[in-house]
Amino acid sequence: MELEGAQDVLYFTHDYPSMSASKNSFIQKTAIIAKKQGVKKFVAVCPIEYDLIYSEDSSKNAIDQRNEAELHAFSNFEDMTLLRPNLTYGLSSYLVHYLT
Repeated sequence: MELEGAQDVLYFTHDYPSMSASKNSFIQKTAIIAKKQGVKKFVAVCPIEYDLIYSEDSSKNAIDQRNEAELHAFSNFEDMTLLRPNLTYGLSSYLVHYLT
């Protein structure tokens, strides 16, 4: 098991939606595994750009899906810390987009 013996877990996602599977399941499964392995601290870093993901489920928008996934993760690891910084800079950056 990848988290066996870990005291702390830093979960970090990125903003490359076209190059990976849905990140919603990743945070959920990591929270479940962390709890089962007895992890003491679980910190999830999900940049704001993560909100710009593409969703294949047309019945829900991507933000609602993200919120549901995070609530599910919190239900499995109640003390999870969630950080949503703006880490990506460049022409497609959330920060640059709204400053220009």
